[in-house]
Amino acid sequence: MSSYKIIIADDEPMIRKGLECSVSWEKYGFEMVASFMDGQDVIDYLENHEVDVVLTDVQMCQLGGIEVAQWIRERKLPIKIIMISGYREFEYVKEAMRLDVRDYILKPLDPEEIGSVLCKIKRELDIASANYNKSIDILLSLREDIDCNLVLTAEEKLVDVLIIDNDALFTKYCRQWRLAMQEVKKEYLPLLVFHMLDSVYIRLKELGIPVSGALKKVDVMRRMGVVEKINLIEETRGILQAIYQELKYKKSTSKESVIDKAKHYIDEHLSENFGVEELAFYVNLNRSYFSRAFKEETGESVRDYLLRRRMEKAVGLIKEGKYSTENIAGMVGYSDVKYFHRVFKEYTGYTIREYRNLLR
Repeated sequence: MSSYKIIIADDEPMIRKGLECSVSWEKYGFEMVASFMDGQDVIDYLENHEVDVVLTDVQMCQLGGIEVAQWIRERKLPIKIIMISGYREFEYVKEAMRLDVRDYILKPLDPEEIGSVLCKIKRELDIASANYNKSIDILLSLREDIDCNLVLTAEEKLVDVLIIDNDALFTKYCRQWRLAMQEVKKEYLPLLVFHMLDSVYIRLKELGIPVSGALKKVDVMRRMGVVEKINLIEETRGILQAIYQELKYKKSTSKESVIDKAKHYIDEHLSENFGVEELAFYVNLNRSYFSRAFKEETGESVRDYLLRRRMEKAVGLIKEGKYSTENIAGMVGYSDVKYFHRVFKEYTGYTIREYRNLLR
């Protein structure tokens, strides 16, 4: 099992360094992924990263551990909090307990005491992880339910189409998902909704695409956690629509569309031998969906577009009049010269010799 992620925060450099070096994090099943000197830095980090545990001092320069705990609890993040302090004041302890701080350790810090706390927290995280895996098992078993299987199939298509700038496709698959969800037993709705949203954010993370403000995963999951079952489908549809619109805006202002990315890759790698499978992998879509989306957006199949671009480049190289047929074949991705001859003839209606003669 992979390690749980923990971050630490203390405004005293010696204590931070001591925590980093004196605690055997791996021994207790944790990975110390970052350290900070102020609570505001912790919050900034948590805005964009997922962690399991925060070990923080109660009082720091700008924001202290209490404020960090408040921020975490307001967003209902599933993060365990360990507070450290040089103070024994009851008010600090009381406030920490009110914020569901998992443990409170007094300075000077004892590595063995920290280790004992980490062991306890790891057991709790293991139980939570086991419950999550149980939910996944339930979800997998739902594949046997016809209605649920239709939902999960529609979900896969909808997650793919989110990153394609195509309103018709998005509307089509969003409607398909919503109609399938309306046929599902109500007790399955929360699990299916959270699986959908989790799949969306996993895909966005894989592609390195951030979303802003209220569409961040932590805030969306927090809001959905209090939505009535009867409203789950429409709330989810609204979130997906908002994410799609934001991604569409980003593409129109600064980012290539997925199809443009594929076309750019083709043009830059014509000398290489690749096909639909490699292109789909490059843009992180499954092959069948990528092929369909490419055809709907460009009017050409991937194979036809790739062939056209290879032949156009071949014609251009022939016109330059300084390359042999063997060289041209290699420059447009054909290692077999005889096969290149055949493809060229089928595409242009001329043999390469005939085409050269036309240019004289």
